[in-house]
Amino acid sequence: MSALRRDARPAWVPTKRQVLVHVNHCLILWYLCIVFMAVGVRVDSYQDGRVRAADIIGLAVCLAILAAWLYGTY
Repeated sequence: MSALRRDARPAWVPTKRQVLVHVNHCLILWYLCIVFMAVGVRVDSYQDGRVRAADIIGLAVCLAILAAWLYGTY
């Protein structure tokens, strides 16, 4: 029994799967931040606050990528 306790992982150490899920969630947040910042800078700086059809298409493509990513994750 003492050998089992010495070799077992402590309760506070996350499993590899938990670490991968945490890293995946962090990457999703970074992806969303970069996409929204890029679209926001393009609309505010280059287009004087006017949203064009290309911006909507770009956001739709980014949301499709996010949906595929989330579908693949879960």
